[in-house]
Amino acid sequence: MIGLIGANGKIGSEIVKALHELVPDEDIKLGCRRPSVDSQGLWQVVDITETTSLKDFGQDCSILINASGGTPALLPELPFVELGNQNNFSSITDKPILYGCGSVPGIIGMIPRVLSETVSPIKRLRMDYIINEPLSMTAAFDMTESYSLPSGNAKKSQMSASVPECVPFIGDEVYRYRFSDAETRGIDRILNVKNSEWSMVRESDDLEQVFTMQFTSRQELAEKLYTSSHIQRQGLENSIQFLTELQGDKMAVTCFAKCSNPSALSGKTCAAAAVAVLQGKIRNGVSLLSLSDDWKAVWELIMQTKPFDVWTVYPCCMDKIMEEEGEL
Repeated sequence: MIGLIGANGKIGSEIVKALHELVPDEDIKLGCRRPSVDSQGLWQVVDITETTSLKDFGQDCSILINASGGTPALLPELPFVELGNQNNFSSITDKPILYGCGSVPGIIGMIPRVLSETVSPIKRLRMDYIINEPLSMTAAFDMTESYSLPSGNAKKSQMSASVPECVPFIGDEVYRYRFSDAETRGIDRILNVKNSEWSMVRESDDLEQVFTMQFTSRQELAEKLYTSSHIQRQGLENSIQFLTELQGDKMAVTCFAKCSNPSALSGKTCAAAAVAVLQGKIRNGVSLLSLSDDWKAVWELIMQTKPFDVWTVYPCCMDKIMEEEGEL
């Protein structure tokens, strides 16, 4: 049996759909703090901040998935898959633990590894991604990890101020925010990339405006990001897009991937990671999904769910694509 915590959330419900597709005969126990009155299926109330509650929930499960956005008080003696970056698994090595099993982190680091199989050595890597969807609180907290709050001020530590520019496939006038985290640094190291650019793309400068305000805590900053993103996205269509370019000595490759449902993409990724662990395709130890030695087993399962509306790979760099399309 698979235990899913946070099953009533937007991504949690997508994980359930993907699990039913990948392992239709597997029972799924659905956990959350407050199941809705009309909930269908095997639901159990669970509070991951309480050790007893968490152990009780996992006692008849073969694996646990955490999509709640919170950090478990104490990990049961089970394989574990974590949707976000939050984890307390550093001392656990006797069973497989995967975290960062969503879109960002997750898919964003796996795409360059897929493309790297056709380009070697890699001289330059560029990744631009845009999420057109209101932020979840989990995503908002993940964003605050790149910032420090000295003297009550939110100051940029990894992202640089942005100016309007054209990003092929994504937008004629958008803002790119450079960032660096454990996943991007890990991918650069694995692929031996010396020159890389990882950027979050926004359709406005609202992100920069938020980070110039004063905040007394990460909680306050995350809540502001969460609220402003929901206001900005009202009535607009959702999507997530990745534009990835690898350049080598004699060749280049560019990939454009798009999904109209960001939550579904994260759900399919998290479900695939859990199934890979359940089927024994992941070795023991703790790893960020995209940095795992066994990432390809998860990728193959993700692709079985047809995660992208668009997946197009060009055997050239972005500038060349735009030039050729303009000539046509």
